Amino acid sequence: MTTGGQTTLPTQRMAAPPRRKQPQAQQCALHANSPGQKLDYLYLGFPHENCQYCHAIMWTDERNNSKAKNSPPTFSLCCMEGRVSLSALKSAPQYLRDLLSHNGGKRSATFRENIRAYNSILAFTSIGAQIDYEINKTKGPYVFRISGQNCHQIGSLNPQPGKPRKFLQLYMYDNKTEEVCSRIKSLTKDKPNSKLDESILSDLITMLDRENCLAKTFRMARDRMKVSEDVQFQLHLLSERTPK
Repeated sequence: MTTGGQTTLPTQRMAAPPRRKQPQAQQCALHANSPGQKLDYLYLGFPHENCQYCHAIMWTDERNNSKAKNSPPTFSLCCMEGRVSLSALKSAPQYLRDLLSHNGGKRSATFRENIRAYNSILAFTSIGAQIDYEINKTKGPYVFRISGQNCHQIGSLNPQPGKPRKFLQLYMYDNKTEEVCSRIKSLTKDKPNSKLDESILSDLITMLDRENCLAKTFRMARDRMKVSEDVQFQLHLLSERTPK
């Protein structure tokens, strides 16, 4: 990555996950969806079971031994009943856990409804792929289809003259208020969007500056540029040195 030009960072290709078997309750609902039959609303509640091996939170209907009502439930969807060893995930920051909680009130609900928008305006890179825009011009559910190599596209630390900041360039701001406004503007294209809460976004930026190693790196580059604006320098991200 340099202060001019663009490069791409290839992503690791992942195999498609195996199809999950429909829980019995969901199968009943799908079978009822036929001509002449009324489809009733089916509510499974919140997941409250725990896998005894990896402690994943599961729905009761996802258990293997669905007919054994009196024995402890076992699950294969998470770790194949202990045959797959999964490393423990790091605990999310408390602020993010509060926003994702279903007991977080209106503020939490607003965040979850617009979570993709918040994720987009905090991204460091854009997607680099050939997107098929023709596939959704016909009837049917939305389909996102790409072809060719999929990669993350990353640009210079500063925008070209006359161009607005976007993606990692937004981390070069020193003024929080200006950064928040520019991030929302980068998504809405000058159109007002009352769905995004500026205070939530501001707190998310603070959280990333405190918790995310890449955000800290770009902020460090910003501080370096402020001290010596006339000096050209390069910022290299080395995966073997980047904390996971």
